[in-house]
Amino acid sequence: MAKFCASVAWRSLSALREDGKFQHLTEKQAALGERALETWSRFLLGRYKHTGEFELHVLTFGEIESASFSMTTPNINRYLTRAIDMDLAANSSTCFSYSKLGPFAIFGFVQSHPGQWRGTKIPNGAGWFQPHNVTLPKQLWDYLNDRALHVKRVMETISPAQQQKIAATFRADPERYFQSGLFRAMQRDVEMFGRDAFSDYTDSASAQRDDG
Repeated sequence: MAKFCASVAWRSLSALREDGKFQHLTEKQAALGERALETWSRFLLGRYKHTGEFELHVLTFGEIESASFSMTTPNINRYLTRAIDMDLAANSSTCFSYSKLGPFAIFGFVQSHPGQWRGTKIPNGAGWFQPHNVTLPKQLWDYLNDRALHVKRVMETISPAQQQKIAATFRADPERYFQSGLFRAMQRDVEMFGRDAFSDYTDSASAQRDDG
């Protein structure tokens, strides 16, 4: 598990560096980013027994029924349980790579010890990860919500032609879609946000069901 997470974190941070994301970091953070890449690489190659200060954390997601925080995006359930995403998050004191693979995400910490994160760190050599209680900073919810909004805006730019292709895929096997995790997540978003949940790429799929 540890090497899998290190592999994903290394690939993501390498891709983000090649995409010029390090230019938005402070000089110290950029240097730490290079060190994190070297550390994760040597850990993968068996030259290091652990990742040191560059910790790896995993967070699993499920559907939510309500949120006590304001400004929750109407695609939050679909984002948490279905979306694929990658980002380099940084502020004045914290920096981490973010690799979201459907219902779980891997965080590769480049700067700042994640002291407020409890129950998410992957122990060195761990081969499995079971459900358990976790403690996280509120700022993480704000970050996830922002990423959900980003994905929502990207999906809203899909061309009409591509939307028709998506709708055709749903029509080709409607039962599979109605039994899918995507449909369940969409139902939860509809329960929470009503018609606002349809204002993205699933609108055409929802219309297919409404049409019978």
